[in-house]
Amino acid sequence: MRCMARLVARWTLRAEQELTVRQVRAWPRETDWGERAVTGKPRSVRAEQRIVSSAMRANGCSWRQVADEFVSRWGYTYLQAFRLVHGLSQEQAAERYNLK
Repeated sequence: MRCMARLVARWTLRAEQELTVRQVRAWPRETDWGERAVTGKPRSVRAEQRIVSSAMRANGCSWRQVADEFVSRWGYTYLQAFRLVHGLSQEQAAERYNLK
């Protein structure tokens, strides 16, 4: 929860603002989140999920903490959340599973 508290404390974006994944990856960890916001709405839920996942990972959150956020925010099961956090489609996840 410590990671999420740090993220929420820094994340001063309003609901109508969007961060692109490329911008989130380029930011240093101590950047003020509100400074580089791009106005507009995410094009899809998946785009918003990629942004949240990248921002949380860049902020030092574990995969589990990011998955917890996906479960609470979008109501996924943990299996779905971990798959989405890693950016995998169902087909890609099945291929990885079958390789083992």
